Amino acid sequence: MEESKSFSPPYCPNLACRHHKRTHLCKRPFWRRKGFERRKFSEKVQCFQCKACSRVFSKNTFSLSYRLHKRGHLNARIFFGVVHNRSNRSIARELGVSECLVRTRLLRLARVGLARHASFIEELKIREPIAYDGLECFARSQYEPNNINQAIGVNSLFCYTFNFAPLNRKGRMSSRQRCYLHKLEGKEGRFDPRAIRTSTEALFRELLQKKDPALPKLTLHTDEHFQYRRALDRDLSPNERSQIDHVSVSSKATRNYKNILFAVNHMDLLSRRYVAAFSRETICFAKKHSRMIHKYLLFTCYKNYMKPQFVKAHKSDLRAHTHSPSMILGLTTKLMSFQDFFGQPRPISHCKNLPSQWQAIANDTVPFQRSFSFC
Repeated sequence: MEESKSFSPPYCPNLACRHHKRTHLCKRPFWRRKGFERRKFSEKVQCFQCKACSRVFSKNTFSLSYRLHKRGHLNARIFFGVVHNRSNRSIARELGVSECLVRTRLLRLARVGLARHASFIEELKIREPIAYDGLECFARSQYEPNNINQAIGVNSLFCYTFNFAPLNRKGRMSSRQRCYLHKLEGKEGRFDPRAIRTSTEALFRELLQKKDPALPKLTLHTDEHFQYRRALDRDLSPNERSQIDHVSVSSKATRNYKNILFAVNHMDLLSRRYVAAFSRETICFAKKHSRMIHKYLLFTCYKNYMKPQFVKAHKSDLRAHTHSPSMILGLTTKLMSFQDFFGQPRPISHCKNLPSQWQAIANDTVPFQRSFSFC
């Protein structure tokens, strides 16, 4: 009860209210207390009313479990199950709930995680080299491969940003598979063949906006993918190209700690090891592209804020086994727990300058669809 009395609503939950996006602290609160609501087998919960729009809400409105019947530690157990190589059905069987419940909770967790990560990097400036590459996987079927393009700090191993690019199926196929692909593309169309180039151009521009002004050039490490080179040479303006120091390495080079792409290769390794949807030859693949991105996003939040850089101690860096990537950058002061990160959900509408792809991901959609005619 004392906790309810000390609680102060951070904003009005009404999207149309002028107090929804509170950018400054006012001397007088925008709310007034308005009685209590009593829940079954629980104590009374303080209710509030907005003075501007008269919207009535309670303390639970700002909780991750708002309007959920099954509470307790389900959200945390679902989250840690996903980032420790468990499928949705496996988590549902363990918790004694339906697979639909697990899917809806993951969608809510992904939206909260996206808004939380966006708030951390809102004012963050890049002061280190960036390793850039795509994590290739598939969703729905192996006829719909895709790339999650990721930009990761070389020194901190912090994943700054990412976006999505679908691919058309390539490689060797049997006559049956080729016939099915021909029918599928004739019926639904093809994905944009320039999707990787388009998403790479957008992500490079986003990195330049986050570059520290004191940094002469942004050092960008990539492999020799021709779409990356075209995005740099043909799509970026001369002024933007002059701010990038591009260093490339063959994708066939040994992928050890001496490789300049170690940061992104390390992220790929952990993603395929700890997220079932990204494992090789898996039956736990995502049935929608957006749900696959949600699982990648949750693992990114786990790796950036809740997990140290490495499990074992390193002689070259004494902080590697005790500090998370966000601690290396000074964004946080400790390894965050589930409650620390997801305890106070921030609505996606509060995020400033949110990339268009991230807005689509929050709406459970993807920016690219099958629209190109098949020839």
